[in-house]
Amino acid sequence: MPPKPLSYEEQFKMNRFYMSAYYTEAQYDEFARRLAELFVYATAERLTDERVEYFCSGVASLYNLVFEEAQRIPDENLANRFFGPRPRRQVAQELMVYVFQVIGRDLLPLKRSLAKSPIFYRMICRLLGDPQTGVARNTILRDLLPKTGRGDGVDFAALLQEPNLHEYCFTALRRLKDGRFVREAEAILANAPDDDPCLRQALRRYLDLFAAPQN
Repeated sequence: MPPKPLSYEEQFKMNRFYMSAYYTEAQYDEFARRLAELFVYATAERLTDERVEYFCSGVASLYNLVFEEAQRIPDENLANRFFGPRPRRQVAQELMVYVFQVIGRDLLPLKRSLAKSPIFYRMICRLLGDPQTGVARNTILRDLLPKTGRGDGVDFAALLQEPNLHEYCFTALRRLKDGRFVREAEAILANAPDDDPCLRQALRRYLDLFAAPQN
């Protein structure tokens, strides 16, 4: 039996529960409201191209708002007793991690046609190509891109220039059955730190699938 979509009230409450760190209450209320409305909109009816376009435009609008509003976070909200002040851009990126998790974890299983839409795929490519997306690209690579079944619009060579994306790039490449980057994976694995088992596992799983067997 397919999962049941959350109501607006349920989605809003869940969003607000997980959005509670750095922005003001009013800012979080607005973010949670927009995301809940997009979720309900996407699950209410069959997704036509027009509805997918509306959804993707809404995600882009929320993305822009999250970064714009980060400039209005009170300085005292950014203080961290253990790690010092939190950069505003990083706070915005971490909030977008949650947004993309909701799309990948809760929405795409309900609306598989969304993942296969060229309009949705173009949005993903734009987000991955925007350095401002930052750490949220990890979530896109892990939770969204593989469900599209495509990688043709993604500049993996450029993404692999950023070490913090290595684990997620090779996870996505393996799931997409893209074996173009064996040499890069071998080079990264040769220098991967022992204290990063997740990276080493992602690289080994990729190489187990695509590297030529050693005689």
